[in-house]
Amino acid sequence: MNEAKKPRHRRRGRVFFHHNRWWIDFSRNGKRYRESVESATSESEAWDALDKRRAEVREGRWPDVERVRYEHLAARLEHHYEAQGARPRLLARYRQSAAHLVFFKATPAREIAENVDAYVVHRRREGAQPATIKLELGFLGRMFRVAKLPAPEMPRLEIRNVRQGFFEPRELRAVLEHLSPELAAVTRFGAMTGWRKSEILGLEWKNVDLARGLVHLPPGTTKNGQGRTYPVGAHPELAALLQEQRELTTALERAEGRIVQWVFHRAGAPIRDLDHAWKRAVREAKVPGRLFHDLRRTAVRDLERARVPRSVAMKLTGHLTESVFKRYAIVDETDLAEGVAKLSATHFGTRTAPNRTRSASGESD
Repeated sequence: MNEAKKPRHRRRGRVFFHHNRWWIDFSRNGKRYRESVESATSESEAWDALDKRRAEVREGRWPDVERVRYEHLAARLEHHYEAQGARPRLLARYRQSAAHLVFFKATPAREIAENVDAYVVHRRREGAQPATIKLELGFLGRMFRVAKLPAPEMPRLEIRNVRQGFFEPRELRAVLEHLSPELAAVTRFGAMTGWRKSEILGLEWKNVDLARGLVHLPPGTTKNGQGRTYPVGAHPELAALLQEQRELTTALERAEGRIVQWVFHRAGAPIRDLDHAWKRAVREAKVPGRLFHDLRRTAVRDLERARVPRSVAMKLTGHLTESVFKRYAIVDETDLAEGVAKLSATHFGTRTAPNRTRSASGESD
């Protein structure tokens, strides 16, 4: 049975269905506002939401766009992330971006849209990469959505700063020689698994089952939020590395009478970061500029070379989309040379035939 539709009055606003959800559209002081109503499951509920919003506007309980400034939006988004229990990594990224978004300090919300292009120019002059600027603008748009205010239109930025670094075995061995034992263990694990640095440093013994040869990352501990299982038992060198870490940890626990929860640690304390030591190691190994994240790209390349099915490889490395995985599947000069050699082996018919002897009459034999 069709629900009774409420009369549509021009001054009342309108409701419409778009992208699998209901939206309301209304005017205030000559300006139009539009927002989605995620709780509405029918047109009737959308009209009810519109009436509720209009009542809040009349009573002054809806955010006053004329008075809201950037600082209010930024604070509200941070409180929203904290209330939702956002992952520390996300919260850290937001705060890092907010340190640059103070460009809009004291700017009224209604004027921010007019200054977005100026912000992009400002960040480019500071040397920020397009991907970084896009991330910052994403947080800016999120501020408006959380505050239920119409978000400004963001400029489209072409992202070209895709890194192409990877390690050859001799280069990796050189870097390992200049790292402390605990950081060398982290690096070896990263090279073999292709896991992100944060996932490795945050790995706990409760998620390692040496008897079954499995390491598990629970949902919510990875960048994409999905859980992951890695069968380390099928990789003897990787299994041996974890066994060494287990023995070192057990010896420390017995000596100091305490439990160490981290798989990779410094004398029982978690390793917060390794950037400083890493930069020094790659410099001394004569491969300056290489990133720890290049180990992840190298692992993807090695999986491709080993002809591991892409769906399986993505589950091992934790790539959610094939487009990103393919971007990491680097082809280097060695791969190209091997491809040409295989092609050459099939071109038997293109070789120049030997000259045949000719008879006195000039005809070929």
